[in-house]
Amino acid sequence: MSKLVKFTGILAVAIFAAAQAQATLVASDDFNAYSNGPLVGNVGSAWVAHSGTTPNNVLNQQDVVTDLNSQDVNLGLSGSPHSNDVLYAGFDVNQTTMTAPAASYFAHFKDASTFNFFARTWVSNSAPGTVMFGIANGGGAAVFGSAVATGTWNRLVIEMDQTGPAMVCSLYLGPINDSNIADFSLVAATDVPTLANVAISAFALRQASSSTGAGTELIDNLLVGTTFGDSVVPEPSSVALVGAGLLGLMAMRRRSRRS
Repeated sequence: MSKLVKFTGILAVAIFAAAQAQATLVASDDFNAYSNGPLVGNVGSAWVAHSGTTPNNVLNQQDVVTDLNSQDVNLGLSGSPHSNDVLYAGFDVNQTTMTAPAASYFAHFKDASTFNFFARTWVSNSAPGTVMFGIANGGGAAVFGSAVATGTWNRLVIEMDQTGPAMVCSLYLGPINDSNIADFSLVAATDVPTLANVAISAFALRQASSSTGAGTELIDNLLVGTTFGDSVVPEPSSVALVGAGLLGLMAMRRRSRRS
């Protein structure tokens, strides 16, 4: 067997392994395919509205969640309903403004109704120029994590575990473009959910009313899956490894042609 054939086989395995790293995704959206304007009804968009009127908008390939508008939107999950498994929803978030100290939730899982919301993800003022993100199982009080600066990008991963007798929701906060769970801080919800074994069918983004002063969140790179690894951006080193392998393969082909 030639070196080229051996190398091709090894590279194929590496590429296959990288492709399988997110094999259990149940929903995703990087918002790159949309033109500026309403998310619902945009060409190629699978998002639907479940409440509110003034639209949720896309701007410069990012979703804009703002208290200036009122439409709440959701993205269906494949394999639904999810009622006895673990779901993870990860996304990049940039809290650009927050005008009042009151907390407000802006993301959650939901069932087929327009009122059963779970793993509610909250944001609250911490001090001037900083905010805290938090998590609640249902409609109860949220538990908040460490403060981060407004105007900075962070990766949030929401975990909703329904494998036990009661729902357990948690929130991971970490840097973007990082898949190492050790780099994320963790907070767990403590409120008691009103329902158990909920038939989850979608991930949703909520635009709070202007009376809450929730400000604006920019959302990007949404990944929803059944493991933590599904919900974070693949490590750049993995992508670089595959790229280096392809370059090596092309170099070997050139040498073999000259010999």
